[in-house]
Amino acid sequence: ATDITEADRSEMVEFILRHAPDVSAPVRAPDAPSMTNAIRYGLLDLVVRHFEAAGRKVLLLLHARHLAPERVAEHAEAVEGWRARGVLYATPAGMCDDYFWLLAALLSRGRPGLVVTNDQIRDHRHRLQLPTRPLALWKARHLMPLEVAFADPPELPRFMPPRPYTVELQPTAAAGAVGWHLPIAGADGGPETWLCLSPL
Repeated sequence: ATDITEADRSEMVEFILRHAPDVSAPVRAPDAPSMTNAIRYGLLDLVVRHFEAAGRKVLLLLHARHLAPERVAEHAEAVEGWRARGVLYATPAGMCDDYFWLLAALLSRGRPGLVVTNDQIRDHRHRLQLPTRPLALWKARHLMPLEVAFADPPELPRFMPPRPYTVELQPTAAAGAVGWHLPIAGADGGPETWLCLSPL
């Protein structure tokens, strides 16, 4: 994949600002087991409709190759529905799609943008020159992983929304004294246990 061009960036920014999404469901969201890389259009449609029903404005990002007529023939009704509702954006051929969904999340307006994906940006972090700690904090607040049951017909995935806070050392002030809350379990998404420290 090549770097995003200025023309593509400008077109993408204009599209996002026009539609102002606050949820982005990118191509890597609930679609494909890594061994097949086959898009599951019915499952994507379930996800899109789920967030639309919840009052979220959705932007579905799919690489242009996944929208070729021969690929979407059996799912033309869903794809045309996405286009008619203005939720579908096709990332250009040869472009790194991570650029586009990151832009979508950063430019979303209204409620904080969420990215429905299991992509942890590991493969493109260095290419995008993203600093480790700010990226980790951003991911903790904006990425929404999901668990997919590969059933037929497709079933709605189980979503794991981000916490309203990050599981890391947190300062706290009580009765004029500064204390600390230290997470000793739960950073991996499991049950949280915190150690509370305060001066004597």
